[in-house]
Amino acid sequence: MPAAIALQNKSKAKQVYPTFFTPMAVASWKLLVPLLEKEGIVRKTEDAYYIVDLKRLLAMSEKGVRWRDLKDNTAFPTGKSILINSTDVRKSNSAAMYLALASYVVNDNNVVDDNEQANRVLPFVTSLFLRQGLQESSSAGPFEDYTTMGVGKAPLVMIYESQFIEYQSKRAQPNPDMVLLYPQPTIYTKHIVVPLTENGRRLGELLATDPALQELAARFGYRTSSPEHFAAFLTSRNLQAPATLVDVIDPPSFEILERMIQEIEKKFR
Repeated sequence: MPAAIALQNKSKAKQVYPTFFTPMAVASWKLLVPLLEKEGIVRKTEDAYYIVDLKRLLAMSEKGVRWRDLKDNTAFPTGKSILINSTDVRKSNSAAMYLALASYVVNDNNVVDDNEQANRVLPFVTSLFLRQGLQESSSAGPFEDYTTMGVGKAPLVMIYESQFIEYQSKRAQPNPDMVLLYPQPTIYTKHIVVPLTENGRRLGELLATDPALQELAARFGYRTSSPEHFAAFLTSRNLQAPATLVDVIDPPSFEILERMIQEIEKKFR
């Protein structure tokens, strides 16, 4: 959304069209849920799992806590650090949304809206990306590691909800070992059409309003302004997801988000 606003201002587009959207979530494994529940980080509510203490989970990542450090951990006693894997924040929107979410939590649950606040949170959020090592530029990369290499490679992965739902919907049976954790708060990634021509305007209007296209978006795991399509698709594939997410934040402005990304980029050099 910040990039769409910046593009609209630059292109002088009179109107933009929100088409479909999806929340950020953390792909994980049923094996790990009891460990995270015992730590007070995850809680199940109405058939969905929520990260109810995101700040603590991020603090564990920043401090380098390892899975084997968790009390009474016999399910996954590895030396792997507890951290959320993401894409490269310098190149990827999903990582930028992770940055927006982490900066909000570290900023006492407030959107970072000036340089002073950005400077204050940068050391913490920078470590969340530097500790990961190699990161890919596309969200398809870490999600593929999650689906093919399992819990040993990818215990916690920041993804789009739509990726998880689309993957599970294409299987003969959903993988019962996989679980989606919804951060509280979370953040939506909105797909916005910024039309530059009259044909672009017509396309944006159709994507935003046409029932057939909205239903098609739901088949790929996206939510739309017509929630009945998403609900019907989940039912048809024997999948579950929260009908609504009430704890949702806005990202920082384009300028503030870009500044934080640029400062993190300097630490990679």
